[in-house]
Amino acid sequence: MSAGAGRVRGPAQRRMKLELARRLIAEARASAARRGLKPLSIVVLDAGGQVRAFEREDGASNARFEIAFGKANGALALGMGSRALWREPNSSRTSSGP
Repeated sequence: MSAGAGRVRGPAQRRMKLELARRLIAEARASAARRGLKPLSIVVLDAGGQVRAFEREDGASNARFEIAFGKANGALALGMGSRALWREPNSSRTSSGP
């Protein structure tokens, strides 16, 4: 790969500050605790798809990084939050379609 290949240009070039990524993880963990969810793995990507932070809570399964990264990367690629990814197939069906 050449030196410039794959480089993100424009506004996405600005990297997310690590402190913001850590704050997002803390807020996600607090929300999960309030809701009584099982142990989570949380990955935060910057606009270029690079991992800025990751945490795996005690008791989360071993494959959780791959799952969390795939979910975050898919949401980033499609330009929507991961909850919308889950809802989208269910809400986009029309009476004329399957």
